[in-house]
Amino acid sequence: MHAPRPRLSRWVSAAILGTLAGSLGGFGCSSGDAEPPPPDAAETGPLDPEDYRSPPTSCAFDCDPTCEPKGYECPALGPYASLPHAAGCGAWLGSFPAITGKCTASVATGEAAKSSGVDAADPATFILPTGQRVKPAGKVSTFSDYKGGFPTNVVAVPGGDLVLVVDGGIKEQSVRLVDVTKIGTAEDPVVGRDKYTGDLATNYGVVILPAASGPLRAYVSGGQGSTLYAYSIDVGAKKLTRDATNDLKIPREAGAPAGGGLADAYEISGIAATPDGKRIVGGTGDGRGSTTTLFTVEVDTKKVIGRVEIGGREIFTPFIHPADTEGKYAWVSAWDGGRIDLVDLVAQKVVGKLTLGKNPGAIVALGPRHLAVVSSDSDEITVVDTLPAGGAVVGTVPLAEGGLHGPSPNGVAYDATSKRLYVTLGGRNAVAVFDVVLPTGDAAPTLTPAGQFPTEWWPTAVSVRPDGSVVVVSGKGRGAGNIPIPFGPGEGDITDRMKGSIQFLATAPDAAALTAGKDAVASTPTSASSRAPPRWTARARPTTSRCPTPTPRARASRSNTSSSS
Repeated sequence: MHAPRPRLSRWVSAAILGTLAGSLGGFGCSSGDAEPPPPDAAETGPLDPEDYRSPPTSCAFDCDPTCEPKGYECPALGPYASLPHAAGCGAWLGSFPAITGKCTASVATGEAAKSSGVDAADPATFILPTGQRVKPAGKVSTFSDYKGGFPTNVVAVPGGDLVLVVDGGIKEQSVRLVDVTKIGTAEDPVVGRDKYTGDLATNYGVVILPAASGPLRAYVSGGQGSTLYAYSIDVGAKKLTRDATNDLKIPREAGAPAGGGLADAYEISGIAATPDGKRIVGGTGDGRGSTTTLFTVEVDTKKVIGRVEIGGREIFTPFIHPADTEGKYAWVSAWDGGRIDLVDLVAQKVVGKLTLGKNPGAIVALGPRHLAVVSSDSDEITVVDTLPAGGAVVGTVPLAEGGLHGPSPNGVAYDATSKRLYVTLGGRNAVAVFDVVLPTGDAAPTLTPAGQFPTEWWPTAVSVRPDGSVVVVSGKGRGAGNIPIPFGPGEGDITDRMKGSIQFLATAPDAAALTAGKDAVASTPTSASSRAPPRWTARARPTTSRCPTPTPRARASRSNTSSSS
């Protein structure tokens, strides 16, 4: 039996799927070592649509204009009558819709002619393979130590200049201890690191337990092996040490639904610690059945003292409100269920279920009684009141502007001192900032947009440090840049080249900076808020059965909506 590959949280998978899709080219219309073209229908009779899954071999994308002077024959774009169709498609009507107007192709100029990489006109700006421009606020460092990274979470380490970063990359995964004072300098900001490869994996969850003295203890979700990995952090020495003797094992009980990890073990997703640090609750992801498990484990005894079945295939994360000093309740975002569940950790049962938007994920406390939950695929923030029995939804803040979706909120942090809420927008390469007014009595908090600041490619998490400084990790960083090698469908080394990054704003951005930041985000060519007009020349849509032979420059700026790396 083959061991399953390391998996990512579903929102990370969605971000990477866009990257991989962009590397495959058009369906049935690409180059590389592939199967020969489907047989002629006249010779073989009815064809199967499956015959068109693999494109024919071609040299058209090798940038040699002489290899196929007549163009690339693209079978999937042939005449309707020559292609196989499902019975439900019916017969061709024999005519085309009337066409008005005319679209002409032209050579790319200006912004559209620029390749990915540093913008020569502005060295502080980086052009992504998608055509997007990123010019992140503050200082940035790229994680170049491992292959195929994708940072998923960051938390501030109490008492120093450190943050802990979890990287759930598609290739090599890791835990990094980062000195924020070195971000964006010539020095390596990573002062401690631990790599996972092969069957070992990390996931989104990370907690740092309180300690009266001595080194701090941290736990990170093990992606496949039913394990919480333990670490020791010496703040003064800025040292990260793997502490395997204190790992917490979460065995699957006999008869329990199979997990998605190694040997049907649990894949642990998000985790949370009780305020006293004596217990950790965690969720499981990618379950093979119709349910997932919320477990409670005692840190000192290493014993699992509770399990609650949660409907659905993946828990994103549990959250324990800091005001719940005894750790009696956990709020659990059911990723694929569109809910947040309230679990009584004493009685070990679900006592409340609230319907939220699509794919609810990260959770943060707003004051002593409320929560903010981001839902990535409905592009919204939901405000929850924790005091009513079972909880209550008291507000929803949409993040999609002008009816255009795609911001993909995925991380959230709250600064109680400045009363500001920070939300990472993966699809917009930005962090949205809200001014929060906490109510007196039973009124709901109000969230007023204060602006945005730009990040690198696909921010995944944000953390506010005690001094008000802000740290952001981005899953794709700056992308891989140009790869001057032709690859066939499904081939290439994109996942090796992926590198995440970390961004540091030493002081929180003021109102003027947030306004300017939002304008900068809106002006990027592929921003959902500025799709009309695009900043490059329109291209003609092929209307014949031949696919155009793209030049390298055309490929670099082919689409203003692609997510290729």
